[in-house]
Amino acid sequence: MRTSSQPVLDFSSNSPRQTHGVFLRFLSLVLFVVFLEGTLCCTSARAEAPSLKLPEYQTRKLDNGLTLLLMKHGEEPLVNFEMWILDGSAADPAKHAGLASLCAESLRKGAGERDAAAFAEALDFLGADLTTGVDHDRTAISLQCLSKDFDEGLALFADALLRPRFDPQEVQKLVQQMSEGVSQAKDNPRFVLDEYHDAHLYGEHPYGQPVEGTEESLAGVKAKELRTFYRDHYGADRAILAIVGNFEMDRAMSQVQEAFSAMPAARVARTRVFAPKPVKGRDVLLVDKPDTPQTWFHIGNLGPKWGDPDYAAVELVRTVFGGRFTSWLNTKLRIESGLSYGAGYTIDRRQQAGSAFISSFTAKETTEKALDLALKTLKHLHEKGISQDELNSARAYLKGQTPYRYESNGSLARVLCLITAYGLGPEFVDRRFDALDRVSLDDCKAAIAKWYPKDNLSFTCIGVASEVKDVLAKYGKLRVRENDEVGFH
Repeated sequence: MRTSSQPVLDFSSNSPRQTHGVFLRFLSLVLFVVFLEGTLCCTSARAEAPSLKLPEYQTRKLDNGLTLLLMKHGEEPLVNFEMWILDGSAADPAKHAGLASLCAESLRKGAGERDAAAFAEALDFLGADLTTGVDHDRTAISLQCLSKDFDEGLALFADALLRPRFDPQEVQKLVQQMSEGVSQAKDNPRFVLDEYHDAHLYGEHPYGQPVEGTEESLAGVKAKELRTFYRDHYGADRAILAIVGNFEMDRAMSQVQEAFSAMPAARVARTRVFAPKPVKGRDVLLVDKPDTPQTWFHIGNLGPKWGDPDYAAVELVRTVFGGRFTSWLNTKLRIESGLSYGAGYTIDRRQQAGSAFISSFTAKETTEKALDLALKTLKHLHEKGISQDELNSARAYLKGQTPYRYESNGSLARVLCLITAYGLGPEFVDRRFDALDRVSLDDCKAAIAKWYPKDNLSFTCIGVASEVKDVLAKYGKLRVRENDEVGFH
């Protein structure tokens, strides 16, 4: 579902995690060219392959622990502020799933001396845009404004982060909107298959909690609970602030120091997320939705986390198997058989093991054919592997697409936060092409064995139980729940 106002950027797959669900995820597997070429310095010497270089940036640590990243970039008169708070929905109390998302969204509803209307008016006057986004590991708050409005933009950004009002009436409105949003999202399987899959795959692990909550999990939440959550988790000791754009570096450093030096530390320790346990054997969750003409499905298990060393090999295999329009999965399920409008393989990295899964949908009458073909294609990946020509093609494809991911100020601000939050460092970008060049067929074979499971699989499906239940039972131990039940577990 991921209904936060900002996409949660995930450079581990073609899926920006985090806005509305699975349909956008696998479409993005086909169409993901989100960023335009030019930001990263893409150079070539004679006939040599191009290389990538993250533009230079400065790193500072304020006395209160806040990490500041400054990058002067671009000729357009724009600047982007991006703050990551290194706590997300994994910090939600079990009875109040969605609290982190509610807290983040409340930052936009009045701050400092301005109520919600006045704060929105101040943003509009600058032509600025303040957005928030939450995933399991972190909360992101972003603002873009014109360079000439740097002072005013920074002041509004600091107000939202340091002086949110948490007006009781605005909180009540948001609670109602978010609860209704979950109910409405369940009308369309593409918006909630991610939530059902996480709940099925992770169980009671914090990653199994829905980021946006359930129909009832936020009921009764008052402004005081948000103030407590804010004080507990929004601390300078777990804050990363990236500023990217056309601005004066030394002056910006001084202004940020003045604006955020009083930001206190969080009152509780950062949420420690334990390693989840992978699925053993095969099990199937069927969410009964009698009025859908299709069966939507994820098939997979746990995947890699940020910082795992085989990133390049995993992405190369994913490109061939399910990461572009001409991938094996899309070719088999869409182009050759016409069983689906799209199919792909998603890898969603997190602080701990993320998820890795085949994703598609098909007419309810062809559910068995589509699932069998997806599993047959997965089996072929294990038995035959990818060829040298396919490896070379995937390498060229990723080298062609990667520079497009870092063009805008906003995307660069997010990648600075990403590489800092997960300890990846600038070499995550700078050595990307070298890493791709070093991957061998043996490396791909090892990645397939580790991150493309074929025997231990979790199936999450949304469809018409009366018509597909018997079909799905052949793939593993079947459990059925109703779509209109509260929550996703």
